[in-house]
Amino acid sequence: MTTGIAVQAPLRARVDVQLVLWLIVGFSVLTLNAPADLWGTITRLRVPDTDDAMRLVGVRDLLAGQGWYDNVQYRFLPPGGVQSHWSRLVDAPIAGLILLLSPIAGRPLAEGLTAVLWPLLLLGLFCLMVYRGVRERFGPRAAVLAVFVATQTFGILVQFQAGRVDHHNLQILAIFGLALCLVRSGPRPGLVGGGLAALSLAIGLEALPYIALGALFLAGDWVLRGRAALPAFLGFGLGLSAAFPLFAAQTAPGLWATAYCDALSPPWLWLAAGGCAAALA
Repeated sequence: MTTGIAVQAPLRARVDVQLVLWLIVGFSVLTLNAPADLWGTITRLRVPDTDDAMRLVGVRDLLAGQGWYDNVQYRFLPPGGVQSHWSRLVDAPIAGLILLLSPIAGRPLAEGLTAVLWPLLLLGLFCLMVYRGVRERFGPRAAVLAVFVATQTFGILVQFQAGRVDHHNLQILAIFGLALCLVRSGPRPGLVGGGLAALSLAIGLEALPYIALGALFLAGDWVLRGRAALPAFLGFGLGLSAAFPLFAAQTAPGLWATAYCDALSPPWLWLAAGGCAAALA
């Protein structure tokens, strides 16, 4: 007489690892800023440093009627003031967010809410870029882990904390987007990467060494691989030419021939034109 032996199937994991990782990432983002810091920024417009305060001053002046091309800070060395090299391309979305929130919360509170929401929106975009860029190569689980690591990197996150309305977070997005484009081939990634490089130059010149390194990488890739690498190189050169309309959009026509060492101006435009001409040639 035989007896049946019941074989228990192996227990399946009841925990969704992917969900747990996302919960950890969400907790990391939620605890990025202390509640007291958030409240201080919203109610008292407390910002990390003087650069952020100066950005808000420029945005206030723009909303008060100061000209788009007039970047003079008249509070410095009055009555003549001091010419600022900061980009109106950064002032515009911040000013737009303040105008959007003002009818709902009032102008003072709208400024505080904007100082909190603007860097958080950029942080969300940065995490999305990290996730999509890593998932494409290594899969979804590695992508979530990459987002978690990104939300723990102090040197990056300090640029996305509450009140950080300076331009460095936008430059991080532009250069990281350029890096994602460099690891792909083809004319469209090259074109997008060149456009992001041009945007970074229009915002500020701090990332110029990284843009030059990216351009050298594409040129070297073309030298080594020949025509197979040419579309990306050509796309980058064409995309970099976007520096010209961006320069015109934020610089008064009377200053187009004026050279600046710390802002997009003719010397840097000549470099961009040289890169575009080299790719075309």
